[in-house]
Amino acid sequence: MARRYPDEARAAARTAYTRIEPLHVVAYFNPEAQAASEGVQADPRAWYFGVRAQPMGEAAPAVVAAAFHSFNPVMVDRVWPRVLKVGLETLAGARTEMLDRALRTAFGELVDSPDLPALVDAISDLNATLPLGGRPLGAAWAEAPATGIDHVDLWQELTILREWRGDGHIAVLNHAGLGRVEAIALHLAEHPDPPKGHVGGPPREQALKLRDWSESDWQDAVAALVERGLIEPAGGRLSEAGVELIDELEAATDDAAAYPWREAEARELLERLRPFTKAVLASGFLPWVAARGGS
Repeated sequence: MARRYPDEARAAARTAYTRIEPLHVVAYFNPEAQAASEGVQADPRAWYFGVRAQPMGEAAPAVVAAAFHSFNPVMVDRVWPRVLKVGLETLAGARTEMLDRALRTAFGELVDSPDLPALVDAISDLNATLPLGGRPLGAAWAEAPATGIDHVDLWQELTILREWRGDGHIAVLNHAGLGRVEAIALHLAEHPDPPKGHVGGPPREQALKLRDWSESDWQDAVAALVERGLIEPAGGRLSEAGVELIDELEAATDDAAAYPWREAEARELLERLRPFTKAVLASGFLPWVAARGGS
C-alpha cells in the first residue's frame, strides 16, 4: 500500500513509539502506584481506567470502551461507575502526586536537567500541530492542563503523542476488519520467524484476564482468524498471510503516526528524549521492556 509520509518520518514514528511507551506506562507500573490507588480508595481497574481516561470527562462507559478498544465493554460498564464515584479530579490529583514521586526516582539527576523545561516546551509546541480528527483519546489528553511540574508535564506531553498514535492504530485495526479479541489473538500468535528485536506479548491467560474476555471469546476470535487464513489451524502460529498482515498493520500505524515527525527539527527531539527513556528502563520499574534498550 502506498504511504503518505516519507521513510524518515515513518521511521521516526517507530522510534518515537519505542522512546515514549516506557515513559508512558510508568503511570501504571511503578512502586508508588498501589499506595496512590489505595489512598483514593480505587481498586486496580478503577485506578487504571480513571488515570488513563480522566481527561475524557464523564463520558459514557461505551465511549471509554471504544477508545480503549481491546477491553470488554461489559467490564468497562462495571468499572467506570466506580471511577466516577472516586472522582475524576481526585484521580487526576493522585496521578500527578504519584508521577512526581515515581519519576523523581526513575529520572534521578535528570529531574534537574537544564534541558528538561525546554524539552517539555518543544514537545508541547509539536503537540499543538497534531491533527486531532478521529483521535478521541489523544484529543482529550491534548486538552489536559499542565501540572507545572516539569517531569510530570514531560510525561503528560508524551502521553498526548502516545494516545494519539494509539487512536490511529485502532483505526488501522478496524480498517483490517479485526475485532477486539481478534486483534489480541493476532498479536499474541506465535511468529514463525520473529524479526530482530521482536518482543512478544503477555501469556494468553494474563491478556484475557486483564481485559475480561472469556476462553469462549478467545476461541471464537481464533476461529475467525483461522477462517481468514491468518493463523494456521494446527498450532496457532501465524500463517504467511498473517505475518504479512502484521507487517502491514505496523507499517500503516507508523504512517498514521508520522505527521509530527516530518521535519528534522522534530526528529531531533527524540534524541533529546533518549536519556529519559534510558533512565526509566534502568530504574527496574519495567523489567519486561528493558530488553528494548530505549533505542
